[in-house]
This record gives sequence, structure tokens and C-alpha cells, in this order.
Amino acid sequence: MIEVSGGLLFDDGKVLMFEKEDDKLGVPQTKGEHGELSADAAERVSEELTGCECETYKYRGGLKATFEDGDEKVVWQPFVVETPEDAEPDGQWVDPEELSEEEVAEPLDQVLEDVADLA
Repeated sequence: MIEVSGGLLFDDGKVLMFEKEDDKLGVPQTKGEHGELSADAAERVSEELTGCECETYKYRGGLKATFEDGDEKVVWQPFVVETPEDAEPDGQWVDPEELSEEEVAEPLDQVLEDVADLA
């Protein structure tokens, strides 16, 4: 089993997303480094992708999802991450209610409606 931490950044009803290698949209996510807490991994990858200082705000266990990646079972640990109000992060702000499950990468396809409710 692999644990992956994800960062959810919200602003004005939208979520910050990035185009993945398969041309689907996703949020910052990564496997933690040895000894790294899940919240710290979510914060680190969010900072790397947005180019902004980020702070982990809240764990969203209700969005926790499991999916298969080849022969591996992957458990996604989602965290709400915040940037300073004046930050201009890289990525694209997307209204999750306007997306279909086919447009987003795993595991967001499983929790898209719940993410829209949070935005």
C-alpha cells in the first residue's frame, strides 16, 4: 500500500488544479519522504507546484480515497492548504462543478462532488 498526500487549495468557489501527464486535471499530490508527515508532504508539494508559500490548514478525512495504480493499492490523504491572500499561485482555478469525472485524475474522480461542496 502506498500513501499519497494531496493539497486542496480553494478560492471563491474554485479549486486550484494542474494538468497531469495524461492531460487530466489534478491537485498537488505526492508520496511522503521517509519520516515526513502526510500534512507536511501535502504542504511541500503544494508549494512546489504553486510557487507560493503554503500552510496546511485542515485534514479532510471524508475525502480520503483508495485506488489502484498498477498492482499497488494507493490511499489518498487530502488536506486543505492555504496560501497568503496576496499570493498568485501557478496552476488554474477551476470550478469543480463544471468538471466531469473523465476530466480529472484519480482519485479526484471519486470525490469530485464532495470537493465541489467544499469549494
